Amino acid sequence: MGRLAEALGTADFTLRSETITALAQPHRFYLLQRVQDVFAKLSDEK
Repeated sequence: MGRLAEALGTADFTLRSETITALAQPHRFYLLQRVQDVFAKLSDEK
């Protein structure tokens, strides 16, 4: 695997009230933020 495929660190994620620690890359944080923003917007509309 190339160096870009290597994990750059870890991050804590909360899923269904449980916190997990997982390997993460900056691009994945970007993608996760987009999903969280859409979810937050849906929650506000309800």
